[in-house]
Amino acid sequence: MALIFLDGFDHYDPSTDILSKWSSKSNNSSNVGVTYTSSSSPAATGNSLKLVTYANHDYWADLKKNLSTNYTALVVGVAIYFSPNDTTASSSMYTGSACIISFSNGSTAKFTVWLDGAGNAYFRTGNWTATISLTQSGVFSNNGFHYVEVKVKDTGTPTATDVVLYVDGTAVANLPASSNPTCAGTTGAGFNVVQLAVVNGIAYYDDLYILDTSGTVNNDALGPRKIQTIYPNADGDTDTFTASGVSANWDAINDPTPDGDSTYSYGTNSDSILSQMTNMTGSIGSISGIQVCGSIRKDQTSSMTVNQKIKTNSTEYNGADIGLSTSYAYYFDIWDQNPNTSTDWSQTDIDNIQAGLVVQ
Repeated sequence: MALIFLDGFDHYDPSTDILSKWSSKSNNSSNVGVTYTSSSSPAATGNSLKLVTYANHDYWADLKKNLSTNYTALVVGVAIYFSPNDTTASSSMYTGSACIISFSNGSTAKFTVWLDGAGNAYFRTGNWTATISLTQSGVFSNNGFHYVEVKVKDTGTPTATDVVLYVDGTAVANLPASSNPTCAGTTGAGFNVVQLAVVNGIAYYDDLYILDTSGTVNNDALGPRKIQTIYPNADGDTDTFTASGVSANWDAINDPTPDGDSTYSYGTNSDSILSQMTNMTGSIGSISGIQVCGSIRKDQTSSMTVNQKIKTNSTEYNGADIGLSTSYAYYFDIWDQNPNTSTDWSQTDIDNIQAGLVVQ
């Protein structure tokens, strides 16, 4: 495994739908004015997630993504635009502003990077109030997007390359073994929760990836990435589903924000659907992977299993088995490379790809 999760915050409304892709959100006061919304300006690509707190220094809001298993090492990359209410240099939530990336095992925070309102980074082996292991000054400027990547490893014998902070593709700080004998909690238990948070300010997040460091591709910090979301724009080579609310299947499933049962496409056992997709736009460099995301439910009480799928180079490839519930939920399948060629995706591959679903 390599890429675990991607989010460009483009195809849904975080104010109503954030927990369809993320696991939980919280804040420490009902009066802080927390919002989880999308924003087209500023945004690194398309829309961004806007996370807001105000009114007091020690007010915070967070967003967590639970992972399906424990990972010994993770890399998180995300574009961050931070607008602090207080530009005081401070490692304390009680006296300044900060945006935060944290790694946990269950409820135990194991490692945290704190970026304060003055652009300084603080590494903590634990949660955001834990003892500081390293301070690095002047790594981050406010009120503009920077691509921040954090690599962390849960080991009792870390090396200088195990815990690294990158900003805009450059390693700006690493945690030597002498500063970090272990992460907090049980050594080697791994990480299964990634957390984004903001204290006393506004943070915009965009173009996020999470990966582990196994395998031969996408196993280290990728450098600044952009996530483009493409949508169905024509029926594909296979289509035994039926559209509801509109005449064509592709038109029933191409909503940037899913509209529930207003328009949808449905099928039963052995039915299959593929859709052609819009082309990518702009100047495209290397492509690190694709993620197929579907909003799917069943309307029967008995069990139903489906597979999301892609078609590339005239061959279909299924994702993992998905057991559906009667409520809409997002499901994700990632292909780091083109499965037909076992090489990195090209723009031509993506522009000719089809994506869809098969019912078992």
